[in-house]
Amino acid sequence: MSLRSPDTDAFWQAFRRYAGLDHDNYVVGSFGDSPEMATELAGLVIAGIKRTTASLARDYGEGREPMPKPGDFVMMLDGEGCPRLIWRTTDVTIKPLSQVDEAFAWDEGEGDRTRDWWLDTHRRYFSRQASREGFEVRDPYRLRSASRSCGRSMSQIHGLSNSRLLRRYGNAPLTNPVIHSFRLYLNR
Repeated sequence: MSLRSPDTDAFWQAFRRYAGLDHDNYVVGSFGDSPEMATELAGLVIAGIKRTTASLARDYGEGREPMPKPGDFVMMLDGEGCPRLIWRTTDVTIKPLSQVDEAFAWDEGEGDRTRDWWLDTHRRYFSRQASREGFEVRDPYRLRSASRSCGRSMSQIHGLSNSRLLRRYGNAPLTNPVIHSFRLYLNR
């Protein structure tokens, strides 16, 4: 499902001109499962607090967005559907939920930023998704992780594309979560 619109196209074109890019290869998305969550989490990225995120492997592939990879550009929308930021994926990893550590939970930037808070919140979030979409999530989860590092403004765009090689930890079933980390390139 494409979330592109005249607003996202204009936001991308401004970024593209400033960054000197010669392509329109980007994905549009939003955080969470409510408009309030989308706005709150986009705000955490813009503030430099949130530098990574997680989603399910089943969210990607056939009939859906392609699996993230280092170098991908992602435009995130707020809860009103307005473009808020562009990030560039720097690392993608799949690993068991049990391997999520305190450092990753801290980089997610949510709640009290502890591993326990992160695990509890994301188990509930992925269970809500499973209920809405009619599938079962097994615990322990497997996560796919993509790193994105944070900058602050368009003036910091150049020289920030330190993509890492894609790392995979086994074959993750479609019901396994995916972790993404990123570098913020542009915010509104």
